[in-house]
Amino acid sequence: TVLFRHEQTFYHPTGLAILVEDTEVNLENKINEINNLIFERVAQILKVNLIALKNSSNDPLKFASSVKTTIEKSKLPLVLMSDNPASIEEALKVCAVQKPLIYSANSGNYEKIAGLAKQYNVPLVVSGKDLDELSDLTQKIGSLGVSDLILEPIKDNFISKVSDLVQIRRLALKKTFRPLGYPTLAKVTAGNSYDELSQTGALICKYAGIVILSGVELWEHF
Repeated sequence: TVLFRHEQTFYHPTGLAILVEDTEVNLENKINEINNLIFERVAQILKVNLIALKNSSNDPLKFASSVKTTIEKSKLPLVLMSDNPASIEEALKVCAVQKPLIYSANSGNYEKIAGLAKQYNVPLVVSGKDLDELSDLTQKIGSLGVSDLILEPIKDNFISKVSDLVQIRRLALKKTFRPLGYPTLAKVTAGNSYDELSQTGALICKYAGIVILSGVELWEHF
């Protein structure tokens, strides 16, 4: 692992995830749209890598039902987005065998969410408002027996988010700071498709291992 992309072959390109809410009226159509986001360029097949299903309803049973529909209609890996442990648990009962990524553990719920990650042996996103909180959480969660982690610095300001991603990378590689030595995830929060595209490009360049965005237009991705 290196600090700068050009220092070594880019073995693991950033994964692109499309956000879908469990309140989506035409969920099956939305999933089909995502499945069809495929583009061929210079003999390479480019496509979306994950579906991020968000528990906007905060209803555990509705979330689990939406998860069931999603895995029936798509072979793409899942990100389960909820800070409600009950919703995560119901979803895992449906899809644990697919090894979804749980999003996310934070300072208020990490014990319960980490317990589910350990029980079902699935990876876990850890979210924190700053690097101190993130490093504290990774150590606490590690002590609970969960080590397959992805970090998300929570920042409203995009520049601050990029700065945190850079600092996580630098501290992990240059300072060998193990509590931050994990891959990273970032959500795009732009208000329109053009800004979303710009932010996604910047996050890919600045070390985000997974980027979650909302747009399903082919031109936004490729």
